Amino acid sequence: MSACTYAVYRSVIGGLDLGRFPRRATSAADEKPLAAGDAYTVELDAERIGTTSATYAWVIGGPAGICARGSHAVHVDETGRPAPFPDALRERLAGSREGTGRRISPAGGAAPSAARPQGHAAGA
Repeated sequence: MSACTYAVYRSVIGGLDLGRFPRRATSAADEKPLAAGDAYTVELDAERIGTTSATYAWVIGGPAGICARGSHAVHVDETGRPAPFPDALRERLAGSREGTGRRISPAGGAAPSAARPQGHAAGA
């Protein structure tokens, strides 16, 4: 999940210090199993964009349908205290919320379902 979120961040601000976006709270609910080697997709939506944090909803889909849902992130400064999101990133995240049924994508502001990040489940 982090790789998907960070790819969006990097597409907006190259060289962004990703260490300033630690997870402060993460929740996940598994719904169906995802076996080693299964193809999957990740859908990422910015649900709420605050001054210092953004709450994301994500869905991992596999061959049997939705496999898991969850998440959250926060931006911090050099001292580890909450800090405002960079303006360019805030604009990108806010822009992704304007379309209905669209997801955040590293390639553009929001992407149709066909552009969702994809991969294969790793073995245990």
